[in-house]
Amino acid sequence: MQTTGFPSPATDYLEKKLDLNELLVTNPTATFFMRVKEGGMAESDIFPGDILLVDRSLTPRETDIVVAIIEGEFKLTRFQRKKIAQKGENSFEVWGVISWVLHDMRRGKA
Repeated sequence: MQTTGFPSPATDYLEKKLDLNELLVTNPTATFFMRVKEGGMAESDIFPGDILLVDRSLTPRETDIVVAIIEGEFKLTRFQRKKIAQKGENSFEVWGVISWVLHDMRRGKA
């Protein structure tokens, strides 16, 4: 059998493999992956077991979700400058801004 020189129609659908580091990380030296152990923020669809992409180079904007050090512990919170000022949080430090959340869509299903 002779070949005709036409490429396979499937070659139109071939792509380079997705690299999550390349796709999601803009500043590798300041970016960390963290796993949520307990608590989370269900109202923001962040649950125990989720993986957070935390960028320490970002300046938090109003209502960003951040990893903060509050009273010596890492905690997830929504960044709100007014609330921080009102509470007089002396022990509040933004550690990094959450830029992506990865979670298992099948978690808890039988």
